[in-house]
Amino acid sequence: MAVITRHQVVSFGIFEVDLDAEEIRKAGLRVRLAGQPFRLLAVLLARPGEILTREELQHEIWGDNTNVDFERGLASAVNKVREALGDSADHPTYIETLARKGYRFIAPVTVNPREAGTPEADSALNEQGPEQAFHSPHSPELSHQASASRPGTATHAPLPAPGLALWSKRASTPASHGILLAIGAGVLILTTAVATWRIARAVSVPVVPHIEQLTQTNDIYPGPPNPETMLSLVTDGPRLYVPTLVDGRSQLTSVDDDGAYRQDMALPVNLSTGAISDISQDGSHLLVRSVMNRDPEQPLWVVPTTGAGAQRVGEVLAHDAVWMPHDPNHVLYATGTDLRLVELGTGEVSPFVSLPGRAFWLRWSPDGRTLRLTLLDPISHSSRIWEMDASTRKPHLVEFETLRPLNICCGSWTPSGKQFVFQASDPHGSNLWLAGTGSRPGLTQLTNGPIRFYSPLPSRDGSVIFAFGTAQTDAVERYDRARHEFVPADLYLQDATRVSYSRDGSWAAWTDSRGRLWRARASSGADLLQLTGEDLEVFSAQWSPDGRQLVLMGRRSGQPWQIYTVNAAGGAVTPLLTGSRNLADPDWSADGKRVVFGREADLMGQETGPHDIELLDLATHHSLRLPGSVDLFSPRWSPDGKWIAALSRDQSRLLVFNVLTQAWSTLFTGGAADPVWTSDSRAIVFHAFAPEHAAILQVTVNGSLETLADLSGLRTLVSDNCFFGGITPDGSPLIKPNVGVGNLYSINLPSN
Repeated sequence: MAVITRHQVVSFGIFEVDLDAEEIRKAGLRVRLAGQPFRLLAVLLARPGEILTREELQHEIWGDNTNVDFERGLASAVNKVREALGDSADHPTYIETLARKGYRFIAPVTVNPREAGTPEADSALNEQGPEQAFHSPHSPELSHQASASRPGTATHAPLPAPGLALWSKRASTPASHGILLAIGAGVLILTTAVATWRIARAVSVPVVPHIEQLTQTNDIYPGPPNPETMLSLVTDGPRLYVPTLVDGRSQLTSVDDDGAYRQDMALPVNLSTGAISDISQDGSHLLVRSVMNRDPEQPLWVVPTTGAGAQRVGEVLAHDAVWMPHDPNHVLYATGTDLRLVELGTGEVSPFVSLPGRAFWLRWSPDGRTLRLTLLDPISHSSRIWEMDASTRKPHLVEFETLRPLNICCGSWTPSGKQFVFQASDPHGSNLWLAGTGSRPGLTQLTNGPIRFYSPLPSRDGSVIFAFGTAQTDAVERYDRARHEFVPADLYLQDATRVSYSRDGSWAAWTDSRGRLWRARASSGADLLQLTGEDLEVFSAQWSPDGRQLVLMGRRSGQPWQIYTVNAAGGAVTPLLTGSRNLADPDWSADGKRVVFGREADLMGQETGPHDIELLDLATHHSLRLPGSVDLFSPRWSPDGKWIAALSRDQSRLLVFNVLTQAWSTLFTGGAADPVWTSDSRAIVFHAFAPEHAAILQVTVNGSLETLADLSGLRTLVSDNCFFGGITPDGSPLIKPNVGVGNLYSINLPSN
């Protein structure tokens, strides 16, 4: 009988590559790539983690007897593959260039055969035995060598798990019976079992654990995107408890550990958007913080996993909490920079320890002797893991030397207590690592993008790690007033987050998902120019009245937010002020001679010191405090210079300052974010994120309110997980939907 050929689909990140059909799909959508660039990708996928020299690639793609300008052709093919994958040569996610050496595919790869071989095929292979059927003494080895990682990663790049079967012309000599390669009319054919055995035989270094996507609905929702949002997963063994989006609203949900079944928890209204902190040792109760507003400290509740019968924990206000080890009657909670102990029966509170920052992700070791936590620096916004002995209560930093440039966060102990899993991240990615807890805490990198992994949680039996993962966010959308719906924005804004337009509407500037600042012509995206590099993370930027400069809010790694200017035609980024405090949200006066700026919102970091708004004279560099602006932030100066809009520190109010009368008035009460003036200075457009509003609203300086775009009816997003990105020159709101949502994954845990 004929042997059925296995139809191979190779996956990495949000991409699937059908090697037989020569098709690439990104999150289900087809991406165009054919000919030599596709063959280049196939060859790189065949040997992930391995450096392929230019000469090897020439042999694989063009053959030995083809007369072409190889160097130019290879460079063009690599660029086309990177363009198709949305990759970067400077900060690669998929294809890494090694100077004077070659190229390497650096992301984890999984093969998904769509059709299994017949029993006859398996029998024929088994009769010969692995050595006879697959390994000839004349065939070259498929060597997956340990490879140096990029800066800030471990010494070994993750390698594909045994079972990966791909094409390689290198192993297709007449003497090799391992991998059969036939390239004809661009069709590549694979014998899966052959490559599986040979790769497994050749790999002698640790292999990347198997990663499985448990949910497919992309609705796991950590909460509003800010530095203090740290999604916590908990498990009682057979189930995971996570926040999800249900009909556009945040909801606590239980999910089977294989992702197959879920059930929304029946909770009181004030807890339906709660954030989970911990689960009791017997798995019967949750510690939940209600998140009805953006206050940094929230009420704490004990909630049965059935959802019914929630009880508030005294008068406690906290931003995280954990049960004391082996003691169901006491909870340790974090408030401000303190840890405090509360007795559940009486609500009596006692001090535990004071810390040099705000503590999150409190985790006791299985024996109850050691507490580890994530400490957030409110100035640099960096995070590190600290620990303390339960008896001495003296906190100290846990060092991971090779990961020092990254933010270290959110660690959990394995059930044995011998290992500790955590996340390490920067603006370009977030990955999971495993560390020993003894005297020699070796590091193992568990993931290597392109999906950003967060919130690792070991299963109760220690066999797997559950984690939250996000891929690329949705593209920017524009509200079409005539159709009363959001539609795709201009193509050049697809990766934009916050967008601003010059006063005459001819230019657009925006920040992208990597924090870089760009500008282009607003009508077409022509004259595209990158204004800032990878060394500066830009939050927002505003055009000067004459359209020649931009003032921006940005920060360098490990440093506070500062305000800068940059020429719209390109050039150096110049700081306006220097210091150790965070400065935020700069905007221009109507004459371009002054800049108004403020401090951060509470949810971007609980920094001490005055929170008010200042005016900076660009000629003298002297600044003055705006009268009555204590505990206000996010200032926006109207184009005519007569008004300054601002938000209250807790984002509950939108106010406006009359420059002539020097008086403030409140225009809106409720959750508000990202105010933008209309071009005629008559009104302010802003994001009303509270569930009762859930809209892009416009309010005039006289207080007249109008809904521009209703967000409550959009089932695919929740009101506070989208960025309001600005308004176009014709007044259409822009949003970046589904920011931060993702899926659950499981990762096989190396044996302890």
